[in-house]
Amino acid sequence: MNREPLTFKLKYLQRAKWLALVPISALLAGCPPMIVPNIETEKYDKVYSIPADPRPWLTLENDGINLYLYQECGSHEDWCYRQQLVALKSGTPPDWKNLLEAREVSWRVQGANLPMRRPLSAYVPGTKYRLMGSFDDYPEIVLSNPKNLVDNNNINGPALDNRYTKIEDFNDLAHPVNIDVQLVIYDDDHQWIFANQPKFNSDRKNPPTDLFIPSKLFQFEASDDARLNQPMALYYSGPNMIPHGYRVVSGNAVKWWTDKYNIKHYANQIALADVMFPSVPLKLDTLTVDSKTVPTRPTLLCHYSHTQFNLGWMDAAQHGPPSEADRKGCEPYHGQAEVK
Repeated sequence: MNREPLTFKLKYLQRAKWLALVPISALLAGCPPMIVPNIETEKYDKVYSIPADPRPWLTLENDGINLYLYQECGSHEDWCYRQQLVALKSGTPPDWKNLLEAREVSWRVQGANLPMRRPLSAYVPGTKYRLMGSFDDYPEIVLSNPKNLVDNNNINGPALDNRYTKIEDFNDLAHPVNIDVQLVIYDDDHQWIFANQPKFNSDRKNPPTDLFIPSKLFQFEASDDARLNQPMALYYSGPNMIPHGYRVVSGNAVKWWTDKYNIKHYANQIALADVMFPSVPLKLDTLTVDSKTVPTRPTLLCHYSHTQFNLGWMDAAQHGPPSEADRKGCEPYHGQAEVK
């Protein structure tokens, strides 16, 4: 009756002995063991460009938030191009320390000298998200919850629970740089994005040319902006489509399109009849911004030092660079920084 459990126990002890011999055998063979505890310290300098008198890039007055831009500098010999968009509560002095410690709006807003636009927008009353803008040469729509933008928890990371919407796959209907977003309508789960009709790619056969007038599809509390009454291309993104927006067509949406080489591509289209629309008047947000980062000279040099305990030799490559919390000191930039 007890033979099977006894046999199993003997086999288990035998395997355990063999497993215990593996690290010893690896050492004798000259192979590094998988677990070698070690302490690693990483130090480097970082250069920033922060205006002497920072002014908000955008103010969300109803949410009590100011959005500021500062720049990171890749090399002390170069101008600074890489922008950072951060959020501060209204009334917080935007000095260099507060800006460096402020919550980043999104890691996607960190490009080098890229367009930063906030088109006309409208939202369904009660929506907790707010439009940040349409960033990059690839017009990606970023929405954030204002409460998360000034949350003091995990302050070194970007704002949590952001929403992103891409309105075209790269080079599908048109090159992304040719897509000019004019109006973004949204609630917490849906986005309706209007853009000027782009110039279509030459290899696209029978592209969708349907245009829609926003004021014919939506109710606005105030509708005196000319863009609400002009025909534009419409893209829609619902709960099951995020992060992609689909081109809306008035008739039946085709699933595939064929290029001049007879290669089939997914059409990314949705029929107007399948689009959900809000049944209440929308709040119109008239705050718009259209800018591009102006490269500036370095103004601030900061020293970073980060020490971490690694359980194994493979651990070291799995960690990112030091965060703002590891900054040991900053001083006015006078050149000769060792920037990595």
